[in-house]
This record gives sequence, C-alpha cells and structure tokens, in this order.
Amino acid sequence: MKMAAKAAAILVAALCTVGAYGAECTNIPARKPIDLADGINDVHVGTDTLKVVKAFVNVGTAHSYDTYTTFVAPNHPGDQWLHVRVRQPDSDVADFRSFESADSNVQAIALYCERGSLFVVQAEKIGANPPDLYLKPARVEFTTYRYHGESDFVRFDQDKKFQSTQPFLNASDGLVKEFFKK
Repeated sequence: MKMAAKAAAILVAALCTVGAYGAECTNIPARKPIDLADGINDVHVGTDTLKVVKAFVNVGTAHSYDTYTTFVAPNHPGDQWLHVRVRQPDSDVADFRSFESADSNVQAIALYCERGSLFVVQAEKIGANPPDLYLKPARVEFTTYRYHGESDFVRFDQDKKFQSTQPFLNASDGLVKEFFKK
C-alpha cells in the first residue's frame, strides 16, 4: 500500500474511533465561540455532522500554528466522507490556520453559530510589515465564512469582511474584545 493511502486510512480510522467533543449549532448562543479541543470536534449543523480537526503544526521556529480542517461525516456507514474546502478569491484552500510569531498572535480562528448556521471568523492583524506586525498593536481585519452544506460541494464561503475599531497586539484579543462583544 502506498504511503499516501496508508496515511489516509489512518486519518479516517482516527476520525471514526477517537472520542470527539461536540456542539449543536441550534443550542449555542449567537456570537459565542465554539470551544474546540485539540483533536476531533463534532459540530452538528442541520442534518450534517461536521468533524472539525484542530491540530498543531510545529515548524521548529516561533512561527508554529494551529490548523482547523473540516469534514462532513456520512450519515450511513460506508458512504463517502466530504472534505469542506474554504473558498478564497483566487483559489480554494484545505483549512483555516492561525499564525503566531514569538511576540504576538498575528492570525486567529474561531467558529461560532448564528441563526442555526455555522461560521468561521478569521482575525488577522493588518497595516504593518514585519517586524512591526509582530511587535506593535495593529488593526485587525475580521473575515467571516459561512458553511454551505450542499450535498456534493460542501464549502465555507466568505460572508463579510470588516476591521476592528481599535488596534490589538494579538489578533485573538480582537476576537475576544471586539468581534464577540458585538
């Protein structure tokens, strides 16, 4: 068996057998972040069960990051799993990612529900270049993505984009102190 096939088999087996944390979109207050544990998290949206895999990527420097990869679990054993892609203006990407420097959190990710729909918000420091981007407070741009679960073409589509009213050293502080306070 080829290495890629082995890796895929191990991932699917892990997704099926490891205990998962769960959230139901209809039971979560609007604009409250979903508490995600490292590993597999179940999020129920309508009839879909999403498996959000939060994992840490260590690159051996101060710029390690978390990834948030989402799959739709099948309703029946043996049916196909679907990878939820993130639609970007230029191309689709496989996951959401945070970004850290040694001095600050430059990009942060959170999931939340609103009116029974699942959203992802990406908070990113803007308006400065390294090293100032890492060392000084800056405005944060919030980009929200909405989950669309059309049968064979599941995806997160960009919903809104806007900036913080004040600067933050950490993008994650912008999420807590401004985005989720509205």
